[in-house]
Amino acid sequence: THTLTLVQNITAYNGELRSLDATYIPENGAYVVAGAFYRYTSVPGQTSYSLQSPVLLWNPVAGMFEEIQQFVEYGIHNVRFFTITGRTYLAVGRVSALDVYFWNGTLFVPTSPPAGVPALSSTVRRLEHFLIDGVDYLFVGVSSYTCTDCGVYVWDYARSALRLLQVMPGSTSGSSVFAPAPGVAFLFATCLAPTCVDGLHLWDAGASRFNLIQTFARSSWLSLPWITFAAPDGTWYAVSSVGLGYRLGADLA
Repeated sequence: THTLTLVQNITAYNGELRSLDATYIPENGAYVVAGAFYRYTSVPGQTSYSLQSPVLLWNPVAGMFEEIQQFVEYGIHNVRFFTITGRTYLAVGRVSALDVYFWNGTLFVPTSPPAGVPALSSTVRRLEHFLIDGVDYLFVGVSSYTCTDCGVYVWDYARSALRLLQVMPGSTSGSSVFAPAPGVAFLFATCLAPTCVDGLHLWDAGASRFNLIQTFARSSWLSLPWITFAAPDGTWYAVSSVGLGYRLGADLA
């Protein structure tokens, strides 16, 4: 029998957990966790954006995660680690901006010049790093159906910075990317404007963009991520944002 055992209860961050990500940092030989906590004020109808967004590093001696720093920027909603050419980065999505930090051996510090997007049209709701044919991309979903700066960003290796590759309006917080085979990638974009349907996109390597190939009706405006997984026989399955299951190559185009 295999069971999970609680090793640590983090109670210091009194708020709703909006985002959580973890990675392994080879140079420290340790795991690091980052989270974004959304806290409500005592005033009805108002929300506090002065959130505690901590970074926790695993202490093998103590057998627990310990806080090493906090991000206090306004309105952080999403965090995502990614590694490029051996360097560990942390993308921090917040109200009207995307910040990128790198690990300097002790802390995450801002890239110089800035590698992120200092001004966005709306709040960053979803971040996802993915690789296609050895190239690094970051999907940036925002809470806007008319955005001109949300969608797929590619990493510019010459500048060590993100560059907008494809605008995808209406791709909000539930969007997710999965790559079942080399050179093949799918993007599930939830709640596409204006009718709020989920869209399945297939990567076109020649054009370096995602193309919509199938839509899925919804019964809710809630934007939860699609979940994908491979069965032991190699068949890929997907569970939609409203709980429906699909099989790649059968129900999916």
